[in-house]
Amino acid sequence: MMEYIKKRIKSGEVPRLLCFYSYHLCPITAHQGFFLPAAHQLTGGCHKRPPAIRSSHSVKKCKFIKRPIALLFIFMNVSVLQAQLSISKQMLEHLNEIEQCIPHRDSLKPTVSKVDVAWHLDHSLKVINKIYEALESSQPSTYKYQFSWVRVVAFTMGDFPRGIAQSPQAVRPPEVIETEDLYAQLEEARNTLEKFMHLPEDSFYHHFAFKNINRDRSIRFIEVHTNHHLKIIRDILN
Repeated sequence: MMEYIKKRIKSGEVPRLLCFYSYHLCPITAHQGFFLPAAHQLTGGCHKRPPAIRSSHSVKKCKFIKRPIALLFIFMNVSVLQAQLSISKQMLEHLNEIEQCIPHRDSLKPTVSKVDVAWHLDHSLKVINKIYEALESSQPSTYKYQFSWVRVVAFTMGDFPRGIAQSPQAVRPPEVIETEDLYAQLEEARNTLEKFMHLPEDSFYHHFAFKNINRDRSIRFIEVHTNHHLKIIRDILN
């Protein structure tokens, strides 16, 4: 585990790791003026602070790291805000990469993945479009926050482990994937990205592992999910 964390630090995930440690291991800092909404969004929960901590034991337990974390937050403020603002830009870059991969749709490398590039492309695009549909048809007034450690770790690290979870039936590609369908779904995904922020903040859908995911967490989810499959595609093509 430590080696995995060190690798993430070297690859530029430092801001997200700091957000994870400060928010989830020392929530006291959030209630004493050191909380950053942008940092919170990177861990999958913007705008809503953790519940107030009344236990003196919890306060004492967090006290020894309170000030260092606060200073680190201030120091990393600019980087975190830049990361927040680049989320939509990164998704556009992901979609551009998907378009570049479509001509290689039939490439397959069984040592990396049992399915070909077309499967990963189709699935990634379906997830973006289906999540938007789920958010759009949800009832924001019924949204309730649900904590998920799996979500926290995935959103913080920016990736999922490979080969563990199976995709829901609704976002699985058909047996025959037409190239025209890939381009059509890609165009739909590009239009969909522009509409996400017009949805109510508490629009949500329920994920079997990540629990209830609101609009802003959904944006983070599709970013991490798309990047996960693009990394697999890169490994197939290389």
